Amino acid sequence: MKGRGRPTGAGYLLITELRGHTRTCAKLALWGAVQGLPALLSGRLIATAVDHGFTVGRPIAGVAWLSLLGLVYLVSAAGTRRIFPLLGVVVESVRDTLVQRVAGDVLKHAERSRRRPDASGIARLTRQVETVRDVLASILLMALRSVIALVATVVGIASLNPAVLLLVLPPLAVSLCVFALMVKVLTRRQRALILAQEHIAATVAPIVAATRDIAAFGAERYVLARGDAAFDANRAAAVAMARASAFRTIVVAIAAQVPIVVVIVAAPWLMRRGLTVGDLLGTITYLTVNIEPMVQSFAATAGGTGIRLFVALRRIAETLEPGETPALASTTVPSRSDIELRDVTFAYGPQAKPVLRGLNMRIHASEHLAIAGPSGIGKSTLAMLIAGLERPQQGSVVLGGVPLQDVDPGYVNRSIALIPQEAYVFAGTLRENLAYLVPTAPDSELDRAVDLLGARPLVDRLGGYDAEVTPSSLSAGEKQLVALVRVYVFPAKVVILDEATCHLDPRLEAGVEEAFARRGGVLIVIAHRISSARRASRILVLDGVDAHLGTHDELLASCSLYADLVGMWIGPQAHASA
Repeated sequence: MKGRGRPTGAGYLLITELRGHTRTCAKLALWGAVQGLPALLSGRLIATAVDHGFTVGRPIAGVAWLSLLGLVYLVSAAGTRRIFPLLGVVVESVRDTLVQRVAGDVLKHAERSRRRPDASGIARLTRQVETVRDVLASILLMALRSVIALVATVVGIASLNPAVLLLVLPPLAVSLCVFALMVKVLTRRQRALILAQEHIAATVAPIVAATRDIAAFGAERYVLARGDAAFDANRAAAVAMARASAFRTIVVAIAAQVPIVVVIVAAPWLMRRGLTVGDLLGTITYLTVNIEPMVQSFAATAGGTGIRLFVALRRIAETLEPGETPALASTTVPSRSDIELRDVTFAYGPQAKPVLRGLNMRIHASEHLAIAGPSGIGKSTLAMLIAGLERPQQGSVVLGGVPLQDVDPGYVNRSIALIPQEAYVFAGTLRENLAYLVPTAPDSELDRAVDLLGARPLVDRLGGYDAEVTPSSLSAGEKQLVALVRVYVFPAKVVILDEATCHLDPRLEAGVEEAFARRGGVLIVIAHRISSARRASRILVLDGVDAHLGTHDELLASCSLYADLVGMWIGPQAHASA
């Protein structure tokens, strides 16, 4: 399948997802090299300990060389400790992105066909994406260790006696050829298994939904026959896959055991040509410590879970709609933070009335803008468009002169913060909640934000930053304060308060908005009080047909809707709240 002339497929999809993590992958390679030091030095140090220590009557020297090997393993352990957090960063990010793409594709198809989401699509979401998540870490770790082990073995054996490589490399090359021949069969059978699982989901889901109708029409036998056929096909595919996988033992036997046997059998001939006892033990060490585990891991991971990863990714790529295959992530980073809306039109569905139509406006880099209008008129929709959470059907949102869809997604996430009305607080310490976006934020930064936003009474009531927080024990206003402090310490250049202060009293709300305005950058407030609107430098009023932009005084004179809103805001609040 092709999408707009761009390449598709499992390899392209995986490269697309990993390309945004080049720096993390570079760190993985660095710490992988540190982890692989024993693979490089183990045989060499053992050979030195034997030839220059134990066999020449110098046991202390031999023990010293072996102790050095122990120290190398300690350094390797430090490298291993650094690898797994980096793997987590890559794998979880890839998984989240695939979930968004698969879910979006399923929902678009359901919306267009006016039917419930396809059950096979749900199978892709729950099974295949999770397969990618579970397997990708193993694949990356296996690939890293295999490359390092192979390079370390070749370099190590060559440093002992290059002639040994003539005995070791041919069986290894043969095993790789055997494995390459197996891959096509394994891939075909794994694909058949995944399609059979999708067929079960697509067959069973309608049956479960129509149980009453099936019973009413007496169609149980027909339905059971359909279900049995789907499960029989799945069982046959699983058996075929298991039989093909059994041949992986051939690869392990050829690559892992044959070189060891060949070196032992050829040992007298090698020793007559200069191979020492230490060199022989070092070579055996390289083969048993490096090659044998590497081949076993390679056969089990690449020949099993690796095939699952490839087939799952290819299936996900196949089912993305034409034109939906993701392009390589943009790396464009704007130099400014001003925002421009160019002829923006947005509707929640092809037949729905547009919420926004042909909206044009510019928000300056340090502007405080309020958005006002009746409930349901599109204020929150506009906030989501500016934040990049929705895309307009027509027109574009431009950040710093660059269309938002062309901006590096990581930069968008770091530069735009949207706080909704319902603030999110999770179970954990108060510090973890406040510093969630900036985990390294010092207490001094938290103190400054807490004091500026009026959250000090909350911090004192809970018992400090290290106090455990139970979300249900906080009021709606207290949750909003936690979210506001969280974003204040985060260096976002654009902050959008989508009624994020509606549960605060007017005095506290004023302090929060003034603090964010003084903080610098763009501040956009969806106003629910006249006081919020009057604090802004400009106000955008949405009425469902047109958009009116101006100051408070200008809009009172030119926009009847704004005058009506001001009257409604002031009346119930008796002016004092305003």
